[in-house]
Amino acid sequence: MASHFKLQYFFLALGLFIFYLGCRNFKYIAFNFVILLINAYDIAPLFAQNETSATSGQKLTIVQFNRYITSLQDDKVFQWLSNKENEFDIVLIQEIAPSFVQELKSLAPTYPYQYITPKKGSFGQALLSKKEIIVDKPTSSDKPSFHLAAKIRISQTNSLKLYGIHIMSPEFPKGAISRNSQLKIIGESISNDPSKTKIAMGDFNVTPYSYYFSRFEKTIGLKNTMTGFGPQNSWPSLSPLDIFRIPIDHVFVSKNIQVIDRKIGPNLGSDHFPVIVKLSL
Repeated sequence: MASHFKLQYFFLALGLFIFYLGCRNFKYIAFNFVILLINAYDIAPLFAQNETSATSGQKLTIVQFNRYITSLQDDKVFQWLSNKENEFDIVLIQEIAPSFVQELKSLAPTYPYQYITPKKGSFGQALLSKKEIIVDKPTSSDKPSFHLAAKIRISQTNSLKLYGIHIMSPEFPKGAISRNSQLKIIGESISNDPSKTKIAMGDFNVTPYSYYFSRFEKTIGLKNTMTGFGPQNSWPSLSPLDIFRIPIDHVFVSKNIQVIDRKIGPNLGSDHFPVIVKLSL
């Protein structure tokens, strides 16, 4: 768990470094400088220039959002998703209970293609799209988490494979073991998929600073859309300051996809903020 707070450690060490610099306490200056370097090593890659391809491809805006299973503010979600100014093409939502399915179907005028896999508890998902969805069978792995897979037809000649993922929360040691196992299983599944163009997105319950995240990223061979934009903290929304949040909602894309923009969306009454990514295929 401690590895998830590298950004916070960095700023804490920076503050202490400046403080002890003023006090001319060289022992603590050196100590905090080392802590700064250690944490900067893990944070710096997120500021590196992302690999890009030509910008002349078809534009696609996708959204990742964990709505929170007991949310009482779903009206905010519906208003946001149906707002024509947002122009979202594909939306993935986690924590979809059976009682929420009918409400989602009311978004059909905006998102005519829907693939919904409701579940009691926190692991139901919904894929809403303006593009045609060709559904693959959901793959269960290490219950209660699972991922869904679907082929999405972007145009007559262009399609992509999308993986919607919700990994188990590592609140307790057993949960952490389960999460790490799920990351390994799903990572290998994505890696073995021969599809040329792939997107993997969801609530991973792990930050980019974790060893298990790095292993997953290396296994799937896709690029992290956060790279080049710096840490984008998506949880918890209850924190009044961004510095006290961590990035656990992620979107990965094939290297033949250009990431035009990536940002955190508004507070929609969940403990997570939505993640919005604009792509060029």
